[in-house]
Amino acid sequence: MIQYLNFEMIMNLLKRCKSFWGSFKNKDWFYLILYTLIYLIHCLVSWQDLTKINSQIESEMILRNGFVSFWHLYPYHVFSVYLISILYLLFSYLIVSVFAKLKMIQIQSKITSFYITQFNLFFFIICILYIGNVLLGIFSDTEVYTVLVLCFWIGTYLIFVNQNGKLFRNQVLLESGSVFIFSKCIGYMIPILWTFILLLLIKR
Repeated sequence: MIQYLNFEMIMNLLKRCKSFWGSFKNKDWFYLILYTLIYLIHCLVSWQDLTKINSQIESEMILRNGFVSFWHLYPYHVFSVYLISILYLLFSYLIVSVFAKLKMIQIQSKITSFYITQFNLFFFIICILYIGNVLLGIFSDTEVYTVLVLCFWIGTYLIFVNQNGKLFRNQVLLESGSVFIFSKCIGYMIPILWTFILLLLIKR
């Protein structure tokens, strides 16, 4: 009898966990929370290694700039990712708005849903990159490590550009004769232009 009750309690708990996971996964901020949890767990598990990395970063920044920016250190590094995600959404909004006005196009109802889903897509890609980089760290002492990282980053970036283009085409309605051209191009242009801007800022 006791074993039966224990089994029933376990099954009920599993059902509740499954139900919670299903509802949680459908939230617009799911991948944001997932990335944050993965990041914090990784920091806790690998804190000794991360403190060594922090020391190296501090030494390099002092030699280069004369000061240390906490944005580059663990665990504060996560806030720079949050900032980049917000700036990315603002950049996306700016590009779509400017292009729509120049082309005299009236963007319809699903634009808000587009930005919400775009935010989720951004952190989905960040999750893939973070988990992938951690796993690829296993091969850090091998000769193929650089090639693996390069292929992984390029592949993930292409997925990001492709999914953003599909997202825009599927969720944004336009009143124009050139709907197909606009919706097909602008969705792919946004992440590519944003990447160029980030690269220019990093080089400076």
